[in-house]
Amino acid sequence: MNFTANLPLPKDAFEQTFEALPHMALVVTRDGTLFAGNARARRRFADAWVHGSSLSSFFEGDDAALSADVSGAASNGILTLRLVPAKGGEDRRLSFHVTPLAPSDRRPELFLLLHDPQQNLRRGYAELKLQSLDAAAVAAEMQERHEALRRGHEELRRFSQVAAHDLIAPLRSISTMLGMLEEDHGHLLPADALEDMAIARNSAVRLQHLIDDLLEHATTGMRDLRLSDIAVQDTLMAVQEDLRAELRVTGAQVVVVGDLGRIDADAGLFHRLLDNLLGNAVKYASPERHPVIRLTRGRLPDGKDALSVSDNGIGFDAAQVDKLFQPFQRLHRYSDIPGTGIGLSICRTICERHGWNLTAEGRPGEGATFTIAGMA
Repeated sequence: MNFTANLPLPKDAFEQTFEALPHMALVVTRDGTLFAGNARARRRFADAWVHGSSLSSFFEGDDAALSADVSGAASNGILTLRLVPAKGGEDRRLSFHVTPLAPSDRRPELFLLLHDPQQNLRRGYAELKLQSLDAAAVAAEMQERHEALRRGHEELRRFSQVAAHDLIAPLRSISTMLGMLEEDHGHLLPADALEDMAIARNSAVRLQHLIDDLLEHATTGMRDLRLSDIAVQDTLMAVQEDLRAELRVTGAQVVVVGDLGRIDADAGLFHRLLDNLLGNAVKYASPERHPVIRLTRGRLPDGKDALSVSDNGIGFDAAQVDKLFQPFQRLHRYSDIPGTGIGLSICRTICERHGWNLTAEGRPGEGATFTIAGMA
């Protein structure tokens, strides 16, 4: 059970706040589950310390009674608990100041239990209480903003899908009608009219592809990640199957150097990432040689785990690397190499969603290397 899912701050933030206190500090949930604790608490309970344990693992009483005692002693009350025999030795009673970690107008989900045997920490305790309340209030506000942003993203996603459908449908009709017109009456039209029709059909198809890519670019940054443990080699084989026709026509060779290992990623987005990178390596192949695409997994000089995709294609000028990842920014004319200029922007968005860093290095006439760093 993920009992921390709806709490205001992560466990590490609480433990850092209370770490320097000279006495034991515990943070427990409303149902009496251990959420966080400082070094004193961890030393006191030693090997029995496990985040997510209930208070009944350490103190006498059942879970319902202990959680009720904690809630009842909130607002700077004193609560005395008896340690279970195995953990208490001779002195089995511990007294705690109990404070709810939430503003007064909110139902607390967390409680601070501060052990102060000498009763001499009241000033520091009061300051700590105020800091905790401020932190909880800020976290609650951030949660509300996050929820508003999530709703906005959902509305934008629905709008994008509807808009794309309404735009693509007439484009398909235009393309279909032009094709029928050419097939039925093309023999009656002069050559320049047929050429104009071909230009119109190509423009409709190009705009259709652009809308598809725009929709994917918009939704890539909004969809929820579904992380799972993935074998990179398996995804690569699936991508090669998708690109089988292009690889066969160009005579492209995909070379795997060493073990590509495994990653924690969204399977669909990672598949799209590799599909774009390998597809680009084929699209921007050199006319002088068959494409060779190499994939390598290893460590960068800074220690980050990385996957590199290298090719021997036409490459690019290193001075244009920033332009490479911008939507609609193309380094080549559409008439030379078709495309919308969105593919690499989608790749970067996918990497950013996973916390990875995508970089590129190019050598004009020699090839390019795309490196995905931080794939722990």
